[in-house]
Amino acid sequence: MKTRRTVIILIAVSIILTLPAKTSAQGFLKKLKQKVEKTVGTEPKEEPATSQAAQVSATDILPKLRQSTVTWDGEVQPSRAANARALLNELPALPSASEIAYPSDALRTTYYNKLSAIDMRVNELDQQYTCSDQEMEAARENLYKELTDILGLSVEEMKRLEDPNIPESERQRLTDKVSAHMIGSGSLEDLSNKTASKEERVEQLSKEMEAIETKERKGTLTEADKKRVSEIGNELMALHQEMMSGMSGIIETSNKMAVLSAKVIKYQDQAAAYADKVDALRKTEDGVVKDCQQIAKEYESQLKGINEQIWAENDPDKIHVLYDEADKHMKNYRTRAATIYLSGLRLRLDNAKKLMPEAERLYADMAESELIPQCAAKRAPLNVVTDCINILNEAYTSFPQPDVLPAKKDEVALLKEGERLLLAESGFAAEFAAGTASSIVDDFVNKSRLLVYNETNNSYYEISGGKRTKLDGDGPFDFSVKASKPAGTYGEIALRGGGRKAVYSRDGSLTLHDGTILYPLVMSRHSDRLEFIILDYLNGDLMICTYKL
Repeated sequence: MKTRRTVIILIAVSIILTLPAKTSAQGFLKKLKQKVEKTVGTEPKEEPATSQAAQVSATDILPKLRQSTVTWDGEVQPSRAANARALLNELPALPSASEIAYPSDALRTTYYNKLSAIDMRVNELDQQYTCSDQEMEAARENLYKELTDILGLSVEEMKRLEDPNIPESERQRLTDKVSAHMIGSGSLEDLSNKTASKEERVEQLSKEMEAIETKERKGTLTEADKKRVSEIGNELMALHQEMMSGMSGIIETSNKMAVLSAKVIKYQDQAAAYADKVDALRKTEDGVVKDCQQIAKEYESQLKGINEQIWAENDPDKIHVLYDEADKHMKNYRTRAATIYLSGLRLRLDNAKKLMPEAERLYADMAESELIPQCAAKRAPLNVVTDCINILNEAYTSFPQPDVLPAKKDEVALLKEGERLLLAESGFAAEFAAGTASSIVDDFVNKSRLLVYNETNNSYYEISGGKRTKLDGDGPFDFSVKASKPAGTYGEIALRGGGRKAVYSRDGSLTLHDGTILYPLVMSRHSDRLEFIILDYLNGDLMICTYKL
């Protein structure tokens, strides 16, 4: 019956009212604020009890801008596109399977110039969209103001209540003020006791009503029973009115709270749907690299045997004959794998572009609901552009390589146990050395900046000039390119006879004659060989490689 449903609701409310006043006030405020801030990515870390509004940074409510993986050591004019969608339209087409299998330095230069121009424009637009400190502070104040109306506290009083060092007497005063705003005179404890005193009688009447309903279903209802139903109804109504008399403020607060919660829930639902779509798209991309690796295994044993002969041979003519044989196997592999790899990249690129409408709508709705300031609404879609740039970059940088190189590898014993090398100044760690007297390892250690992660103590270190310095926090750390290299560093590196060549490009890559692309951290050129150091990302180790010319 309708009367019974009302009774159940009232009993549930009465249970809520038995909570201690302290929990109902301070806990209510803090949990609500934490939920809102966590949802929009602004949940603060533990910090001293000072005015948080005065310390608001310009980016604490915004999604972090993703970093492009593209590097280019040369002058590039940024795109003039007006927004993220226009930048998507300017993205270059993926290279063809043939261009990936047989990389051309001229085509790659055009390709990377375009990617770099778009990446530069992403950063320019990000600066335009970044909210000022004043806008960020205003956004946070708006949230406080909504809570002000709900709780009956001023903005300053709410900040005061959240202070962990607030005196207990002051905390109680503010708690009492919230209670008075919600229920008028009296206290939450009084209202709770008043409600509890009625619960036993409500339960008795409910059981009596159930017994009468049973008789009604059996057809044995008497006139006395009908009269009793009317009496029970009147008594329940009176009890209901008594219990509701002190709850109007709580109901009003609940209604206001529902409006604020609806904003958060709306965003949570949209964010969950967006995440689900990302996951669904990612699942369609699985298997491509694995397929390429399966093809690579067909060639690895043959290539390994040939490369071992090259390393043991000193006659240039015989070395070139061996290179010819190895090239045939590598070109067969790259031709087969490039078609599969390109199909995977194309799928990933299409999937990334599909996310743009959702990203735009998601953050526009957040701004409309005043969860983020309007100045932030256009920033997030730039991450979609960066995702596309990074996928296009992988056309060359991440092409699956057989687990064997046409160069001899030896580990560089630089890192301590439990350490992994993460970055080396974005691939431009040192100058191109022309066969200097000192060893390439010594040059590398003395001239490079390395970012190292120690798994033992969960810390980051910078190794610069051979000196190890512990870094604060967990990043992001600045390991960007510090200076351009001389123009003569780049270009073709002729091999000894045979018409072959290697190419060192402005994206920091070394392309060998068989199409293999490596990213040396430093190189040293000699009459009969190239020596270079690379980072083995899979194992986090440094490897020194010797490549016979």
